Amino acid sequence: MEQKELDGKVWEVSGFVFENEEQAKLAKKEVEGIQYIHDNMNMDNPQMVQEIYQRIMAQELFHTPIGYAYLKELQDYLKGLPGVDASEIPGIPVKDMGLDLDHVAGKEKSGEHQNENADKNSEEQQETKLQKRCRILLSVNIVLIIIVIAMFAISLTSGSTTILNYETKIINKYEEWEQELDEREAALDALEKQN
Repeated sequence: MEQKELDGKVWEVSGFVFENEEQAKLAKKEVEGIQYIHDNMNMDNPQMVQEIYQRIMAQELFHTPIGYAYLKELQDYLKGLPGVDASEIPGIPVKDMGLDLDHVAGKEKSGEHQNENADKNSEEQQETKLQKRCRILLSVNIVLIIIVIAMFAISLTSGSTTILNYETKIINKYEEWEQELDEREAALDALEKQN
């Protein structure tokens, strides 16, 4: 019942290894459902077991190998009971599990074709990684451009002295002081002349 990530690519649930997290989550839900059914079902009552088996089949509750294994276990249990007609126990319908039927049926592919598929998969993975990196870099660049524009807007609209207008502010301040000093000197000279 435990689920763990192996190498960031493979997920394991109850001894079954899945290729992606979504399949593993579905399998984990099925394990929980199986546990619930097992805890609440009276295995000594064949009629109840058969009824639950048929309900599970009708509702198509299981879609992973874990669920199919449990259905097979129930099917074998029912077939082994005396007084139960094996013909009344329906078979387990298996939905498309994404298998490469040519490979499963035993048809061998040429080594070149397999290498081409491996190369294509490798190229697709590299292209996907490259596209992902490009999106990330584009996003970062856009954010940085927005920050730079915001900094310029703040510096132009703020009244405080910044590095951009620091020299102008200092020169203006000295000119004001010089003008004040000239006015005071003129006032002092005028007072001295009156005296």
